[in-house]
Amino acid sequence: MAHDLAKEICEQEGVKYEDTYCIAKALLNRYGSGQAYASEQLLDEDAIVKQKQSIRRRYINIMKNRMNCGKKECREFIWSVVRAQWFMEKAKMTLDKIAYMVDGIVDDTAYDPEKDRDLEGKLLKTIIDKAYLRGKNNAKSDESIYIDLEIPRSTYFKKKKDAIVLFGVLMLSYAKRRERQDIESGILTEDN
Repeated sequence: MAHDLAKEICEQEGVKYEDTYCIAKALLNRYGSGQAYASEQLLDEDAIVKQKQSIRRRYINIMKNRMNCGKKECREFIWSVVRAQWFMEKAKMTLDKIAYMVDGIVDDTAYDPEKDRDLEGKLLKTIIDKAYLRGKNNAKSDESIYIDLEIPRSTYFKKKKDAIVLFGVLMLSYAKRRERQDIESGILTEDN
C-alpha cells in the first residue's frame, strides 16, 4: 500500500519517486548524522515566517527542477532546513500524516510487532524516527531496527525507501499548499 501511495503522490505532485528519494534521504541523513543543530540565534516570529516561506519556495523549486542532491544549491538548502529551529515539529507532523494516510489513524504509542503488524503507516513512521530523527548518538542501525520491528531485512529496506519518499513528497505537498495560501492571501506573489 505505502509503495503505491508514494508513487501516486509523486505523480500527482509532478516529481519522480527516485528524485524525491534522493533529496529526502539527503535531508534526513544530514539531520540524523548529527551535523544539524538548531540555529544558534533564536528567531522571532516574523523571522521564522520569512524563513519558512523562503525554505518552502526553495524546496518547491529544487523538486520542480529535479536538482541533483550533490549540487551546491541543494546541499545549502538541506543545511538551512535541518538547522531551522522548527524542523523537528514539521518532521513529526509529516510522520503523523504518513501514518494517517496509510493506516487511517495516528497512534503515538511505540510500535509493537505483534499488536501493530497491520499498521504499515506506524511502521514507516517508526523507521524514520529510529533511523534519522533521534540524532547520531541515539539513532539505531538498520540491522537493529529491522530486528526490533521483527521484519525481514529485505522488507525493511523496501519500507524504509517508501517511508523516505513519502516523507519527502508530503513535505513537498505541504510546502505547495502553504505557498498557495500565502499567494492567495496576498502575503507573497508568484515572483517573490
